[in-house]
Amino acid sequence: MKKSISIPNFKNDTKAADFFDTHDTSELLSQTTAANLSFQKPTHKVVVELQENQWQKLLKIANSRKLSYTKILERFISKELTSR
Repeated sequence: MKKSISIPNFKNDTKAADFFDTHDTSELLSQTTAANLSFQKPTHKVVVELQENQWQKLLKIANSRKLSYTKILERFISKELTSR
C-alpha cells in the first residue's frame, strides 16, 4: 500500500514545479478545489494615423503621465465611449 502524501507549502514556484514534476498528481486531486477562472474579452487592434503635431502631443502627454502612448490612447477612447 502506498503512503499517502499531502501538498506541502512551497517557498517559491521553482520548488512547487520540482515537486509536481516528481510526484503523481492523481494522488493529490482529493486535496484540491476547483478554481474559478475568468478571462478578459478579446481585444481588437486598430491602426490610427495621426498628424505629426498630434503624435508629438500624444507622446508629451504619455511621458508626463509616465504611461505608454497606447495606454493613453486606450484611456482617451474608453473615456469618450463611456461618456456617450
